Amino acid sequence: MKNRILNPSVFSLMATVLVLSAQAGEMFEGTIHYALKSGGEPVNMVHYVKGNQMRIEVPLQGSTTAASIVDFDTREITVLMPDQHMYMVMPMPDTTDGGRGTVDFRTSNEVQTILGYSCTKYLMSYGERTVEVWATKGLGRYLASSNLTQGRENRSAWESRLADEGLFPLRVIETDKSGDEVFALEVTKVEENPVDDLLFTLPEGYRRFEMPSMGGLPFGQ
Repeated sequence: MKNRILNPSVFSLMATVLVLSAQAGEMFEGTIHYALKSGGEPVNMVHYVKGNQMRIEVPLQGSTTAASIVDFDTREITVLMPDQHMYMVMPMPDTTDGGRGTVDFRTSNEVQTILGYSCTKYLMSYGERTVEVWATKGLGRYLASSNLTQGRENRSAWESRLADEGLFPLRVIETDKSGDEVFALEVTKVEENPVDDLLFTLPEGYRRFEMPSMGGLPFGQ
């Protein structure tokens, strides 16, 4: 059996998903389930959120689950590699300077209740892309994290704009100039419930893995 230290496609998807800012005015504790599609088959993900920490889980083949732990106090992301019983630590990116590029941001008059949260429809455009977002302010602040991966600099522009507005998207559809869908994300379930602290601790017996010359980013190579 071939053992791989990293699966770039999996971690690229994990890095694309949402991050709840620890600086949000209202702390959310619970579990958020997502369906994400960015070419290929949809991927289901789960976020566990508690205080200033979050755990992102993505199912792999079989019963294995890839996971990352985000700590906003230390501003570090710990990537767990269950097959190897190893973990890797990398710094969170600095997104305080906003997104790259100019985004046309429009607020519509349309309001819809999604999973019990009142969401307003926002329309954004940059370059030849258009983004439809249904977002709420009831789940914390959205922090763009697409610059964890290479080749996604443009998308961070509208992601950062959402962060600036204090909005958390429950549904996102991005289309190109032909009207074809290139990215979609939808929150499928929100559970406000206590989250076990053990989800944010390293499993016993895991060893730290250091990747030489990765420049702080293990993706996209």
